[in-house]
Amino acid sequence: MTGIYEARIKNVSQEIELDIFYASENSAPKDDFVVSRDASGSPLSHFGDYVWDFSAYSQNTGKFFFYFNYWGSEDPNPLRISICREIRIAFFGLIWWRSGSPLAIRTLANYYIVLQRAAAYAESKNIGLKDVFGDHIYLRDFIDSRCSQWLTETLGSLLEIFAMMHPLQLGFGVVDKKVRKSVKARCKLYRASLNQHPPMPTRIYGYLIQSLNNLLSQWLCVSNEMLELARKCSSDPRFARTRDQQTFISRKLGISDERMPEFQDAASNSCMEYIVARGRAANVIGLSSVISEFQKIAQLIVQTFTGMREDEVRCLPYGCCEKYTIAGRVHYIVNGPTTKLNGGLPKRVKWVTNEQGYKALQAVQALADVIYGIYKVNPNLTQGNSNCYPLFVSTAFLGFTSKSRAKYFTPASSGLILFDKLQGEIAANIEEEDVRELENIDPHRAWRSEVNFTVNEPWKFTTHQLRRSLALYAQRSGLVSLPTLRRQLQHITEAMSQYYSKGSAYAKDFIGSDPRHFGFEWQSTKYESEGLSYIFNVLQSSEGLVGGHANWVRHRLKGDGRVILRDRVDTMRRFSKGEMAFRETLIGGCTNTGVCEKVGLRWMDVDCLRDNCKNLVCNTVKLQRVILAQEKMLEGLDKDSVEYRTELQDLEVLISAMEKFNLSVGKKDDLSY
Repeated sequence: MTGIYEARIKNVSQEIELDIFYASENSAPKDDFVVSRDASGSPLSHFGDYVWDFSAYSQNTGKFFFYFNYWGSEDPNPLRISICREIRIAFFGLIWWRSGSPLAIRTLANYYIVLQRAAAYAESKNIGLKDVFGDHIYLRDFIDSRCSQWLTETLGSLLEIFAMMHPLQLGFGVVDKKVRKSVKARCKLYRASLNQHPPMPTRIYGYLIQSLNNLLSQWLCVSNEMLELARKCSSDPRFARTRDQQTFISRKLGISDERMPEFQDAASNSCMEYIVARGRAANVIGLSSVISEFQKIAQLIVQTFTGMREDEVRCLPYGCCEKYTIAGRVHYIVNGPTTKLNGGLPKRVKWVTNEQGYKALQAVQALADVIYGIYKVNPNLTQGNSNCYPLFVSTAFLGFTSKSRAKYFTPASSGLILFDKLQGEIAANIEEEDVRELENIDPHRAWRSEVNFTVNEPWKFTTHQLRRSLALYAQRSGLVSLPTLRRQLQHITEAMSQYYSKGSAYAKDFIGSDPRHFGFEWQSTKYESEGLSYIFNVLQSSEGLVGGHANWVRHRLKGDGRVILRDRVDTMRRFSKGEMAFRETLIGGCTNTGVCEKVGLRWMDVDCLRDNCKNLVCNTVKLQRVILAQEKMLEGLDKDSVEYRTELQDLEVLISAMEKFNLSVGKKDDLSY
């Protein structure tokens, strides 16, 4: 295909231009064609290179490479060389032959991942890339065996782009429209499912949090010894290897065959016990595996207590966590990568976290210190290029097998697929109460008909659920009734209320205008959380309720005493529009949508009880608990003090409210309608 083709890529610096491609009858470029240049115009990469340097076109200040030698450090063979060329031609086409608006570097990176996965699949089947994209049988097998839901969606988009190119350009044709349509249909289901990720039932969510916290504690008990062992194993390729391996390595490197301690002698008892307990072999490979697993544990904890997405955690820069104290209260802040926003000025994305999230980040930073120390790098001294030094740096850079030849440090790969044991430890089995809870959250979804929610089967955990669950439960709505989960979320609830609430002085600095930031999801989910809490704690409550709003609800119930005149959908709609509100209080809840006129210091809502406030929902079970606590507190006060008389007055109001309720139901012990 002859023609003149200009590169179509979003260029951060308009002064750096990509070369124009003049196509001859043979449309593939020659190996010496320049595919990227630096700021001075000097060539960075050529078409024939296995690695293309696109750092000059990256939005971040760090390096940005595309590695087409998908097989890693192993030697290439004729099949790999052939597939590698197919990848480069396809990738070249995305930049030079594709029509439409220019692609961002991150979008290209997504397509690059698909091409790499397709290449690895092609090699495993002893076929070419043209077979993966051109034969519907291989394509479907590739999707079923190698593609996540996200990867399938990206693949669907990539197929449509290739379909618009001439087969002589790519060197192959893609599957027909009918097959592409079936892939798009599969993608459509995935896209719809993104809005349907269920929150984890509170019991399962609490179990996951406790399991992750326990796993972090176990790592911290041995982390210093493990990292020191890792440092020694990296410093000498013979250290902690078997005697035969030491001899082989010494001969290969041409050095003296000095006897080094084998792994069992080099590792402490604590290290050995930890590695074996994690189901790994007691050797250097097992050590590498448990270190990678720890990174995943830490990543999940950070996601759990920040609401960050998986890719956001993965790209956190070294030194991202801050801790400071204001008015006696400790604050933990996570800073994301620097981006060029606001007229080109550098800006960091921020999230708030709690002590547990901070601990996990500090533990990962200790590991990063070991890895960067191997290469004589101190990220603390290179703040200007902090994006070049990821916090979750890949453990491949430990160099247990060989020193990495990469030109820059890359983050560890994400995903739980390699950590079956970890998944089993953090996911509890589903119980009947969990399904009932999901049915209460969304009664219109047939939960019991879905295989993922089968009683007595393990909960199918995905990281998407962490964001959804945190946004729903980390509110002060009263939706969470489980005491352990309340304690686990208490501090992050307080922090997010302070930093993310609408009207907060911090909200703009943290959330800004980024629609993907968790703060926006936290704000928007607030109404859903309040609405569900209102339905559970007011409309569906089996406990006695008193107060102005409770009486209002009672008078509007139908004959069976449980079905509200306004249906559930209408109730949730009114919460979303701000026409209704529900805030948990010590004795029940408040439905005031405006500013409360009661005294803010009366934390037991005694004024609301005495005046029968129209916004009050008082749960008599909670009221009884408060009465008992107040009576016990009075026992420790001087009866002649002003404090005693004030607290006694409050107690009398509480008891009076309970007595009125008991009279209304006809017998003292009955706390239900």
